Amino acid sequence: MSSDMLFVICHVVCVVQNALKLSDEQIQDLMFVRRMDYTKHSLLDSQREPIAARIQEYTPNPVANVNKLSALAAEIQQQALEDHDTVHRVSWAVHCGVRCDSTCHVVE
Repeated sequence: MSSDMLFVICHVVCVVQNALKLSDEQIQDLMFVRRMDYTKHSLLDSQREPIAARIQEYTPNPVANVNKLSALAAEIQQQALEDHDTVHRVSWAVHCGVRCDSTCHVVE
C-alpha cells in the first residue's frame, strides 16, 4: 500500500471518528468489519471469473448451450444473493455493533 493511500485512509478514519464521535474500540471494530467485507467480496469476485470464462465457451449443440447458460445464470444469481447478504450483514453489524452506545443491551 502506498504512503499516499495510507494517508488518505488515516484521514478518512479521523474524519469519520470525529463526525460520529466513535471511540477507538468502535473504530477498530469498523476496520475489522471492513476487512471482512473486502475479503468476502474478493472471494465472490474470484468465484465469478471461472463462471464468466465458462460463459464464453462454445458448444456446437444449441440445446447444450441453453442448458449451460441456464445453469450458469443460476450460479450468478446465487452469488448475487450472497453479495446482497454480505452487504446487509455488514450494514447491520455497523448499525448494531459499531454504532452501539450505552443504550444498547445484550440479550442473554
